[in-house]
Amino acid sequence: MALSVIPGDKPALPTLPAAYVAHCASGLRIAQHTGGHSAPWQPTREQVALWEAQERSQWVYATKPRQTGITTAALLGDVLWVNACDVSGHAVTCTIVLDTDAKGLAKIAIAADWCRQLGLDVRCLTGSITWPNGSTLNYASAHVDEPARSGTIHRLHLTELPFWSNPTR
Repeated sequence: MALSVIPGDKPALPTLPAAYVAHCASGLRIAQHTGGHSAPWQPTREQVALWEAQERSQWVYATKPRQTGITTAALLGDVLWVNACDVSGHAVTCTIVLDTDAKGLAKIAIAADWCRQLGLDVRCLTGSITWPNGSTLNYASAHVDEPARSGTIHRLHLTELPFWSNPTR
């Protein structure tokens, strides 16, 4: 896995310590790649490396082989970041852009389950999660002409680029 960060950028919104994200992950149950059963999350070194990169910079670009759990790790970072922003009085929008609606809905369902497991005060709908102060986590499909257009996005999570119909656009 290759990670790139832009050094020296100073985010105005909360930054989460990697150790905090890893601690939260350790308390969650997630579906396993093999068999699909639910088991306690045991963060991998690649997942921890992603959280460490996110702690150092708000701009992280990760290239990785398939099935390393990086999208899952990034999704947890998104959930916890939106929660931290909302609790500290920042109403933010985090959007995950994937290649299909089905994958987007599945990621929101996973995030909603984690919110339930963590005891977060949120309202979960089919395609989005809303926090009490107005922050949202939602998804957009990359198979539309202008994905995630309109509105303000404070955090953008792009994934599954090889499967996008036109990733350079």
